[in-house]
Amino acid sequence: MKLIGYEYLKWFRKRLLVVLIPLLLIGNGYLYVKDQYNKNGYLIDNIDAYNSAEKEYARMRIDQGYERIKRMNMELQRYQMIVMAAQNPDTPSSAEDLARIKQQSPNIMEAFKSSGYSENLDKLRQDTYISELLLKQYEAMRGYKEYSNGIRKRADELLTVSIFQDEHSFSYRNIVKTPQDFASLEDLPLQLGREWGVVSATTFSITDALMISLIFLLCIYLFQYEKDSSLVKLTRSTARGRFPLVTSKVAALISMSVILSVFFYGSLLLLAYNLYDFGDLSRYVQSMEAFRYCNLPLTVGQYLVLYLICKVIVTILAALAISFLFILLGNIFSVYAGLFAFLAVEYLSFRYLHPLSPLQFFKYINLFSFYDAYGLLAIYRNLNLGGYPVWYPQIAGVSAVVLLLLLSAAGIMCYTYRYPTATPSRIFSWIAQQLLKLRKPPASVRLFRHEWYKFMFAGKVYLVLAAALWIGYQDLNMQELRFNEEDAIYNGYMRVLTGSLDQSKINYIVKEQRRFAELPLQYDRMLKQYQEGKLSPAQYLKQKGELDLFSLKEKAFSRVYTQYLHLVEQKETRGINGSFLNELSTNYLFRNHYRDLVNGLTYTILLMLSLSVVFPADYRNGMAAILRSTRRGRLPLFAVKHAIAGIAALTLMLILYSPAVYNSIASYPSIDWEAPVQSIRVYGHLKDALTVGEFACGVFGLQILGAMLVSVCTLYLSILMQKRAPGLLLASTVFVIPFLIQLAGFEEIRSYTFTGFFTLFGAFAQMDSLLSIGGYTGLLIGLSAIACFKAWLLYTNPESLGVRLKCYFRSMPSAKAIIKGKTKL
Repeated sequence: MKLIGYEYLKWFRKRLLVVLIPLLLIGNGYLYVKDQYNKNGYLIDNIDAYNSAEKEYARMRIDQGYERIKRMNMELQRYQMIVMAAQNPDTPSSAEDLARIKQQSPNIMEAFKSSGYSENLDKLRQDTYISELLLKQYEAMRGYKEYSNGIRKRADELLTVSIFQDEHSFSYRNIVKTPQDFASLEDLPLQLGREWGVVSATTFSITDALMISLIFLLCIYLFQYEKDSSLVKLTRSTARGRFPLVTSKVAALISMSVILSVFFYGSLLLLAYNLYDFGDLSRYVQSMEAFRYCNLPLTVGQYLVLYLICKVIVTILAALAISFLFILLGNIFSVYAGLFAFLAVEYLSFRYLHPLSPLQFFKYINLFSFYDAYGLLAIYRNLNLGGYPVWYPQIAGVSAVVLLLLLSAAGIMCYTYRYPTATPSRIFSWIAQQLLKLRKPPASVRLFRHEWYKFMFAGKVYLVLAAALWIGYQDLNMQELRFNEEDAIYNGYMRVLTGSLDQSKINYIVKEQRRFAELPLQYDRMLKQYQEGKLSPAQYLKQKGELDLFSLKEKAFSRVYTQYLHLVEQKETRGINGSFLNELSTNYLFRNHYRDLVNGLTYTILLMLSLSVVFPADYRNGMAAILRSTRRGRLPLFAVKHAIAGIAALTLMLILYSPAVYNSIASYPSIDWEAPVQSIRVYGHLKDALTVGEFACGVFGLQILGAMLVSVCTLYLSILMQKRAPGLLLASTVFVIPFLIQLAGFEEIRSYTFTGFFTLFGAFAQMDSLLSIGGYTGLLIGLSAIACFKAWLLYTNPESLGVRLKCYFRSMPSAKAIIKGKTKL
């Protein structure tokens, strides 16, 4: 127990960990509440009114409550139509609806006036909204009765199909097994109740990403810190420095995983209860529409407990898997690459493998599948195990227990019998030796060349560069691009219309539009001629085929006509003479939000892997103090390291972002770069007089600026932590997690993080000018300037602010030496 206590003491003495855990806990809760207000803000604001209505209807029988709420909702809908007709008296459809309502209910106007809603329209909206929610719940309960009672019938119908009649096949056995698993639910008593809190809290995925990040940080301090500090040699020489020590480390990691899981996932449940309330915890989950396909007779309370247990178990499983990587692999670079590869394989298997694939086990016996507790408990699923259907939670439970035992044993044995060091792997060492033979250190000791060589080869950044080149090559579209029928027709129109809008193109569009407008008349005229005998069957089929062929172009032409109306509006309202641009090309380059996020995420990860070695390498080898005592070891060295970081940032950006530009030019129809940017519909509101080319260059320039700012802040974090592993994790928390949160659908976070620089094409679709991002850019530039200055103060390591400023001004002559190129040690 003492050893476990010492491991906890090491964690609690790390200020980063002590500060980060409560910050992430608060951030997790904030993101959840923010997401729920975005989705159900009106419901949350009126939850008290809903509670009273639900309480009233919960006392009734289901059939009685359903009939009453159905009548009430119909009456409120009619009141809404009366209000709409009064607000839009000139709209023909509203007048027709009002006349129909009066005909169906002659006394509707008197009832509306006496109801009090005519003087309180907000109350009408509230009651209508609540009645719709209650009606939906009643319909879900009635639908579940029909669904559960019809499972046996649908199974019998499927067994009559010839392809499902093989008694030795998985399909046959699965069809037979399904009604048996749902048989106990046929007479299940259902009860009215809300589902929003239960479903939203148990499907919130951001918490899973935060938990993995925290576990990674715990493992850094638990395993990597000792390797980087060379404490492993000392601990292994003691009596309890092998098996007892690693056992205590694993026990401490498991217990901390349990504590963090309870806090993070439990806080979600508390927030959901505070926002929505869970209703009667003793009612069965099948009362809620989201649990229609659940075959477990669970109450809401039991489901929430099982959810928390599942999250705790899978967090322990993730902790053991990550700790095994730390024990097995050497330096932090190998651990980071191994973890990235592991998570990438797990996610791709979870996301893209088909549920009925022969490889379905890799899809469901998977970390991401295990984290999906809702999918595990609420969705009925059988897996194919040797031709026999086996219930998925059974396989998942057995697999989780086996993996927990195997990972624990493997990690303990690996730590006990294998000497864990922070040295690079043999493969990386061999590659480095071969490169050293090809590129020996230059005879010159110029500061820049020396630092560049140390950065590229001693820091193994050439591996990151190779990974970036491979990723960039994979993004290149080397095959001919194929278009569907609609896009091919659209391209045909664009070949005629591309360029400035002139009178000839206007005439062409008007003529084409008239032909489509007359198409129904042509069909009627042709049919009439055929019926009158003026057309033979062959002539009729020929003309009909021509009209059918032309009608296929209507959907593509509607896109062209929408562009035409946009260009006409720009010319009439703003005097901008726009041009037709192929939307396939502009959408690929400017409106691919998912690609921008993935590119930004990949770029940030590779950049952090590269820059995490710039300063920590000197601290690790004890060279930082010696270098600072030399003539060029302060400002010149500091500036050179930042210059190398900037070059690396620019190089990685060119490698990762060039394929999109190349694909746009090589595979898609050409873009008129001289056309006004307002020719693109999503940018029609921009006030800047820019061409498409100038706009693209401006955005790419801002992205490069953002990359430089990220590199400056990353260097500051690495100087702050002085060790590669903690610095890498802290930078991941600051720069990588926001990308994951945005990929999960929380777009608001881009305004508060550096991710906004990597999604500017989408951001400018909602801004008036390039200058609109000036406040955001200025704030981050200021933040980066402060980070750079703080990094300089930390790197020079003086004891007081006065000494720091004095050292800063004394270093100015060294800055002049950099400008002149005299950067020798």
